[in-house]
Amino acid sequence: METASPVACRCRGKFCLFALAVRSFDLEAADATGIITHVGPYYVIALLLINIAVVRLLTSTAIDVPLALVVVAGVVVITSMLTALASNAASFPTAFVHRGLIEILTTAGQLPPPSDARFSWAGFFAGAGQMVEAAGFATADPFLMWAPVVNELTMIAPLLLIGRFISPRPKIAWLGVLIYSYFNWYQQDYFAPQATATFMYTSIVALLLWQYKASRLPTRRISRHRAPSRARFLTVVRRTPGRVWARGPGWTLAVEAVLVVVLAAMVVAHQLTPIVTIASLLIFSVLGATRYRSLWLVALVLFAAWFSFGASDYWIGHIHYLLGDVGQVQSAVGGGVADRLGADPSYQNMQYLRLLTSGVLAIVAVAGWIMIRRQRGWLLIGLLAACPGGLVLVQSYGGEVIIRCFVLSSPFLAPLAACAIARLHRKLIGQRRSRTFAYQPFNAGGAPTPDSSRPQPSRLRYGAVATGATAVLVLLSLVLTANRGLNTSFEYTRKAQERIGSHLLQRAPTDTTIMAWGPSPTVVGPRLFTEVDISRVGSLECLDDLVGCTLDENPDYVFTSDQTRAALMYQYGYPGSRLDNEIKQLLDSGEFTIMYRGNGIVVLKRPNVPSIEVA
Repeated sequence: METASPVACRCRGKFCLFALAVRSFDLEAADATGIITHVGPYYVIALLLINIAVVRLLTSTAIDVPLALVVVAGVVVITSMLTALASNAASFPTAFVHRGLIEILTTAGQLPPPSDARFSWAGFFAGAGQMVEAAGFATADPFLMWAPVVNELTMIAPLLLIGRFISPRPKIAWLGVLIYSYFNWYQQDYFAPQATATFMYTSIVALLLWQYKASRLPTRRISRHRAPSRARFLTVVRRTPGRVWARGPGWTLAVEAVLVVVLAAMVVAHQLTPIVTIASLLIFSVLGATRYRSLWLVALVLFAAWFSFGASDYWIGHIHYLLGDVGQVQSAVGGGVADRLGADPSYQNMQYLRLLTSGVLAIVAVAGWIMIRRQRGWLLIGLLAACPGGLVLVQSYGGEVIIRCFVLSSPFLAPLAACAIARLHRKLIGQRRSRTFAYQPFNAGGAPTPDSSRPQPSRLRYGAVATGATAVLVLLSLVLTANRGLNTSFEYTRKAQERIGSHLLQRAPTDTTIMAWGPSPTVVGPRLFTEVDISRVGSLECLDDLVGCTLDENPDYVFTSDQTRAALMYQYGYPGSRLDNEIKQLLDSGEFTIMYRGNGIVVLKRPNVPSIEVA
């Protein structure tokens, strides 16, 4: 008998298995290959079941939207929340840094003195602080853990609009949403301005694509005295699309006003995404694909105004760094690829898997783009997909520019790849695309009458293709798990570690210094102006001589963890005993004593400073 919520019943078993996988997962087992060799059978079975649901969804007669939403949510939760739920804390450590920046704003009630470049683009942190106060929370902690799921699910709507622009078939649009999730290994969907700015950018472009497709293009007669190619180009550049069907001038102006507000919010929240947005809006204008021909100029003025005045504290001290990166493509690519491979051979191989994954998505997307070359907007969607790649000409972004290029391109690469995969699926099951579908007779129920002349796929062949598709999706899910969980050994944070780090910072006496060895986001992140200084290992030379560097810095407390050991091993190639040896040398020097050891954390202190209860 049907229950009141059949959608929930279909997915209940998958989430129960995932819950068992979370309970049996050991975070401390993560090594150079990440977590993929330690996920356990419950997790693999949960992946198998959710991917069977994906195949059933995409091969059904029509898309069941509530079921599709639950299935997409299931894929996102299972592939991105294993480490977060197992540690009961945010899986990406920078989220704790952002929590600290929000605490600074909510405590001070205004922007602090120049201390962090992110305060020059504090729109996200100010907005998050308002949310924290409105909800009555003490900190932003409730937002940290589930931010990846929320950020990915909010992308569904713009992804569907982009998918429907590329193909009118709803299944291909939903396949694009799922492909986006399967290849989203970049971990830029955590609680950060980047995720919010990406959503804004994708939504703006998706809305303009929808308007372009829903509007009528003007037709102009081409003069015979001009070359045909030049005439066609000038016709495209000079045209302005009509209004969206059944929408008046007031609606059109209101939408433009909303877009300007969103652009303003993006400009004050993130420094890189507005550059891609301006370039994308310029592409719309040059190709005559929007009525808002000057919107790119408005975005440029907003960006220039904020950068000149609102972000002056940043660029005044970094002008040589900003100008030095312009045009340095080799340096940007080297910093984004070669410098991030690590030192451990197994870790390097897993990094190559990440690169291969993104390369496969790009190649399949190019194939899909070629397949739709006769469609309206073919050139437009191709330029939008390639546009973020231009960031390598502007900034290295601390070695992360390549990742940011793929993050901003993926909303277009995924739907294009979906077109190529849909074409492959039709060929595998022996189904030809009907070119006379619009002229087929309809039955009394409004459905097209089946054409007996068209070859129908056999049940055996259809089942074989569905089985193969399920196997491929399970493999993609495992690859996604491996890619997202590769850095778990030095990025995860246990709840106990988070509390210890926060207590150390809050209870340290004034005019003291805490030195953090390696990844210590819960200590470095809060950085409230409480007369407690935080110092970090800032160079490879300091890593080579941690003891000497620490004695030169002369801190009152030293904070380190098991995550530091993993980072030294896998990213920098030091032996596993290196951290213990450095701690022993500090203790033997008589300059430090152990104040706390436990929960994967070691805190050292000078003999002349008071002990702090951190547990």
